[in-house]
Amino acid sequence: MMIRIEVDTEDAEEIARALSVDNVDLPKGMEIKVEWREGKVIVGIEMQGVESILTLRNTADEILTHIDALMKVFNRDRESLRS
Repeated sequence: MMIRIEVDTEDAEEIARALSVDNVDLPKGMEIKVEWREGKVIVGIEMQGVESILTLRNTADEILTHIDALMKVFNRDRESLRS
């Protein structure tokens, strides 16, 4: 089973690098790949076994929460630099 997340953002590289650091101690059978290209953060989450669908969904939710928080921080920093 696999979930693919794509988010358009001008901070794609920074967000992808921040997410990559967090990919340790994953559940057994889970693999997460994070990359960026053409202004997009691309996250692939793969999990072996259908019994782990909730783990897969919860992981995707957590990653989306991290992306949202990072985008807010980068936008705030950009706005403060303009002031």
